Amino acid sequence: MQTGAYLSQLLKTQLHAGAAGQTSWREEFHAVVLLVDIAESSPLTERFEAEGPHGAERLNTVLDRYFGEVFDIVAAYGGDVVQIEGDAVLVVWRDGRAPNDPAGRAAGAAIALREAFDGRPLMFDVVLRHRIALAAGPITAISFQNQGERGFLVVTGTPIHELAKLAHAGDPSEIIVTESFAERLGAIATTVDNGNEFRRLISLRDIVPMIGIPPPACDEPLDTRAQRYLPRVVMERAAASEAGWMAEFRMLSVVYTHLSGLDLAAENVADRIRHAIDTMHAAIDPLFAGLFELAVGDKGVIAVVACGLPGQARENDAARAVEAARRIHASLLDHGFTSSIGVTTGRAFCGDVGNRTRRHFLVSGPLMHRGARLMQSAEGGILVDDATVRAAASAS
Repeated sequence: MQTGAYLSQLLKTQLHAGAAGQTSWREEFHAVVLLVDIAESSPLTERFEAEGPHGAERLNTVLDRYFGEVFDIVAAYGGDVVQIEGDAVLVVWRDGRAPNDPAGRAAGAAIALREAFDGRPLMFDVVLRHRIALAAGPITAISFQNQGERGFLVVTGTPIHELAKLAHAGDPSEIIVTESFAERLGAIATTVDNGNEFRRLISLRDIVPMIGIPPPACDEPLDTRAQRYLPRVVMERAAASEAGWMAEFRMLSVVYTHLSGLDLAAENVADRIRHAIDTMHAAIDPLFAGLFELAVGDKGVIAVVACGLPGQARENDAARAVEAARRIHASLLDHGFTSSIGVTTGRAFCGDVGNRTRRHFLVSGPLMHRGARLMQSAEGGILVDDATVRAAASAS
């Protein structure tokens, strides 16, 4: 099992440069960023769940092929898959590191992504449409870890914050770019006004050469410090030498936490985020719960706790999630952080997707979107859905 495929090249570079020996690491650089996000993924999950026991494997086959092709396309144009949040893939090209302008390569990748999936059934008559967005500018990559806890890499900056707005400024299968990105492409691209402050990329006048797909990730085991950046479920299955993964729909209780009041441009932002995450860890460790996902986007810093993942399920997962939310909220407040939290319970798809060069353990389903919406509506408090209340009551 190639655990190195679960880490981005950016993180591996940071670890090699010295980040592995530090609790936090911050690097600023100019980059081109691309976001590709599956449109209307919840109905897809619901469709295959309704098929019964074989639905999970069939959905995993679809998503494995989809993400594998996405990863192959962006790698062929020199992009690095830095972050996968839900169904959204974030790709980065460093400025000044490629023999050709990274903007042209990113635009070539975006068009290739659009054409590869435009109306084409992947399998089982499934046609996936995705939203594609492009921006450029200075970004900050922050990696941090603590002894005994999982490490994370997050990226932030104006281009990252612009991507979510860009992706929803157009229709699925359209490529939306900032005005400055369109100006940078210049005469090699055809763009049109999108009716707002953004533009739509139609085509490139020149063919952007591909640099080739990199060789498969090395089979050598990762350094122990690098392993800390892998999800616990990945490490447990790697330790058990499980080459094959069993996709499944399983009951999860999820806690979405939005950290408020963090100045993402501050010099000490890495330490501030690490302090907040350490505070969360200390609050939920007695519950045998841990962080599953961390991201920084247009909504700020979002941390996700998932109770009920493979190998980590308990009879009282819903009650644990509610208690985790309460402890997280109180502990963060005691340490000077404000938070908004959404807690939701339901069946979610869990599966391993991608290819030999880049993989991701995916958790997807309507409950993830519902949890994010509850978090956004919590306004400094905690919101819990009815399903969680019922499940927690039945376990008591």
